[in-house]
Amino acid sequence: AAAGIHVTFAPMADLVRDPRWGRVMESPGEDPYLNGVMAAAMVRGFQGSDLAALDTVAACVKHFAGYGAAEGGRDYNTADMSEASLRNFYLPPFKAGIAAGAEMVMTSFNVYDGVPATVNRFLLRQVLREEWGFGGVVISDYTSLWETLFHGTSRDGADAAKQGLEAGLDIEMMSTEYISHLERLAERGEVDVRLVDEAAARILTLKYKLGLFDDPYRYINYEREREALLRPEHRELAREAARKSAVLLKNDGVLPLRKDLRSVALIGPYADNPRILGAWSGVGRPEEAVTLKQGLAAKLGERVKIYAAAGCGFHSDDESGFREALEAAAAAEAVVLALGEEDAMS
Repeated sequence: AAAGIHVTFAPMADLVRDPRWGRVMESPGEDPYLNGVMAAAMVRGFQGSDLAALDTVAACVKHFAGYGAAEGGRDYNTADMSEASLRNFYLPPFKAGIAAGAEMVMTSFNVYDGVPATVNRFLLRQVLREEWGFGGVVISDYTSLWETLFHGTSRDGADAAKQGLEAGLDIEMMSTEYISHLERLAERGEVDVRLVDEAAARILTLKYKLGLFDDPYRYINYEREREALLRPEHRELAREAARKSAVLLKNDGVLPLRKDLRSVALIGPYADNPRILGAWSGVGRPEEAVTLKQGLAAKLGERVKIYAAAGCGFHSDDESGFREALEAAAAAEAVVLALGEEDAMS
């Protein structure tokens, strides 16, 4: 919010039960109840008690719906399920996020019952609007309206625009079928202009709630941004979240590290690498991160000697760094392996 952002495309409430799907990292997990609790908590955290406050942003629950059921764990792949599975497992997290007050919903790339979610009247009109009473803004995912041409469910851009509007899609993200075709379709009477008015009204209402009619530039304040980003209390909260969410799979008595240790070898491509922000880290600056070596040194103090050796890179089979890593391991009383995916690998 301090950086001038009005809306965030989160929470991601997709139920995921196939770890091969790369976007599993965004999801709360494989349980509908947990996903719903997390979605609701994130909505409340983003939006606060006053959407017009300068420290809040509007939340957008995504991806509606069934995206996490992609066959074979392959992104964009077909999702095929019964209505019972949809209602019992995949929809409840979204309903929880909407009940918590989410202002926006994002459609998903996949089909449901053979119809792309972005133009699916059952999902957007019947379930979302009529059954759940959602009055907020529905936005497509990145070019998903245009991609209905590749699903074979729309003839051309004009047909895609007509289907999207009639299904209840308010904003088309990234692609331009609405901009290119809706005005002409309305003039010809091929779409009901009242549907255009409804979509525009929902978007304008959200802008009003955000206070943008009072001052369209109210969120943009460089001084506030500089003051808010990387504040010590924010970093401490991030550390607390990391501590509480870390999972220890196995411990053979190695942890916690002995207090009388005099040397530690830190080995792996993440040993002293600032690119630890993870995938989907946006515009985070690696130079502002604390590397694992820096963090260990600060924690253990000068009495403990730290040997750091990458050993290898993320994408190379070059073994020239192995010797240095082996020598570091041999010289130390304990070895910490710093492994994992590089940020661009997911």
